[in-house]
Amino acid sequence: MRAVGAVLVLLLSVLPAGAQSDISQTGATAKPAAQTPNDAATGSKGATRSGIVVSTAGHILTDRQLTEGCNVIVVSGYGDAHRQAEDTAADLALLRIYGAPDLVPATFGEAFKGSDLTLLGIADPQSQGGGSAISAMAAKARGETVEPAPQLGFSGGAALDGQGRLVGMVELRTTAVANAGATSPQARATLVPAPTIRAFLDAQRLTPAAAGRLGADAARASLVRVICVRK
Repeated sequence: MRAVGAVLVLLLSVLPAGAQSDISQTGATAKPAAQTPNDAATGSKGATRSGIVVSTAGHILTDRQLTEGCNVIVVSGYGDAHRQAEDTAADLALLRIYGAPDLVPATFGEAFKGSDLTLLGIADPQSQGGGSAISAMAAKARGETVEPAPQLGFSGGAALDGQGRLVGMVELRTTAVANAGATSPQARATLVPAPTIRAFLDAQRLTPAAAGRLGADAARASLVRVICVRK
């Protein structure tokens, strides 16, 4: 437990004072992803990603692979969380926190039919200079693939269409690409569409908010940072 605590302190130490409890809605512009391997593949002892609040009772949607092998899962500003359910096909995980009265659940739109997206997520503290600022970047949907891929911290973040409707969740993966005889990791982003998310939440007897504000500001209010601590 001392080792786990030390890793958690190290992860949180990269955030400036107050960042663990306050999410800045500055709308900072994010850079595309660096070609960084998955945390599990490198034996990383910790990872931070994004999550979307889906109920006032403390349910949070995030990337399932982030939650694999965690000794502790922490939602920044709220404390420990536990994994309540998962969907291995869509790589979705449903977390639960307690005693958080100020949560703002997201309102999901319908099936996405366009190509222009705005991605919202909380980039890794080191790559954005620290803090819990919510960053935004423009992207294009090409089938289920999202280009360009954002930074890894965006995984579990929100994808908005041109009308500001929340149409899905972003997931990032890295694959090995052979280049001039060497193998290097290449980031790939995909969109988990709103209907898939709705079906997952329905299976857990959760009904997403049926109506609410649209746009980036509304989506930002529903984003949190999720931290996984491994031994």
